[in-house]
Amino acid sequence: ATMRCGKSQVLKVLRAVVRRPLKGDGMTAAVAFRLIEAYSPTILLDEADTLGDETAEALRAVLNAGFERSGMLWRCVGDAHEPTGFSVFGPFAIARIGRLPATVEDRGVVLRMRRKRKNENVARLREARLWIETEDLRRMLARWSEDEVASLSDAEPSMPAGLDDRAADLWEPLLAIADLAGGEWPAAVRGAALDLSASRDADADDGDVKTLALRDLRDLFRANETDRLASEAVAQALASMEDRPWSEWGRARKQLSKTALATLLKGFDIRPRTIRLSNGTTPRGYLLSDCQDAFDRWLGEGDAEACETAPIPARNRNTATSATNGLLGLTPDRNMEHDVAVAISPQSPSTGPCGGVAVAEGGAGPASLQVPRWRSSSVPCASCQRPTYELSGHCGACAAAGDHAGTPS
Repeated sequence: ATMRCGKSQVLKVLRAVVRRPLKGDGMTAAVAFRLIEAYSPTILLDEADTLGDETAEALRAVLNAGFERSGMLWRCVGDAHEPTGFSVFGPFAIARIGRLPATVEDRGVVLRMRRKRKNENVARLREARLWIETEDLRRMLARWSEDEVASLSDAEPSMPAGLDDRAADLWEPLLAIADLAGGEWPAAVRGAALDLSASRDADADDGDVKTLALRDLRDLFRANETDRLASEAVAQALASMEDRPWSEWGRARKQLSKTALATLLKGFDIRPRTIRLSNGTTPRGYLLSDCQDAFDRWLGEGDAEACETAPIPARNRNTATSATNGLLGLTPDRNMEHDVAVAISPQSPSTGPCGGVAVAEGGAGPASLQVPRWRSSSVPCASCQRPTYELSGHCGACAAAGDHAGTPS
């Protein structure tokens, strides 16, 4: 998040143990793909946040293509402008303040750094002494890798449940090494894979606004226990979320509009249609049935939040003729099965511990669309150690299983 979190120290340690280390601060894409083609180094890129936009964008193409062994970058070379392919497959370690571009971060194992407290004392790292102390280790690593390269090439390690396809590709060589090393390594590395990569879809939302919008729409359906939402109500509810970009959206930094929302969801084959609410009004909006396929595909089993919320109970799904409260077709229910409290009142839109957003449809008076509070907490679940959320000390899965007796909602 800020300076002095130990990023450069990590790169110094890596430089002492990796194969052909090359410190590449300020490296451009043109230099990177030529160096990779010529020397197959391990590139250690520090201060990546200081790269200019044009340089960073070009370097991103190298990183994305170099994720796979077949990765190539094509350039015209020489006076005859002969098309020439450059192999860009190889390892990178990148240190920067802030998030990496989503496509790059998706291809890497992310280690989040934090500044140490004043009372946390560690031995000072001396780089010259580090190289001396790791000399034997480097020799052993080089010899071991040469001896075992055939075994590693044929390895097909088992993957822990919870990793998506890209994460499985990331961890496959590391798990193969762990299995070959034996002892405590197989369990330790699989545990690290789950800790670092199992919930990365949720973490990546800040860099993928389309998936973020889809997730927030799903949470609105669940928090309000309804099968239909008016577009205007959804846009207002999204804009009220303090930790989201929707209140200052686009170049104009204005509240997310219905049109902008539809544009974000269009790529998921979700489009607004005319819906009928319980009060007889027919605004443009979204039906859960139109969105469910996208929820299943994009926020499915690889998504920690999706696993921790129950589907909308059929008994609470609204139809055009059901007895509901307000203009959004929402059924008030304080006995929810989720970690979200809902209170809906046409007279007092902000009633309830979570608050709400007042929306007027057709001039018939305000209704309250409950804004969900599915925000990750730093405190793990008391039962299974998975991420918890603001309104509960347990994750949704343990809550549904009854492992949260006495936990207030």
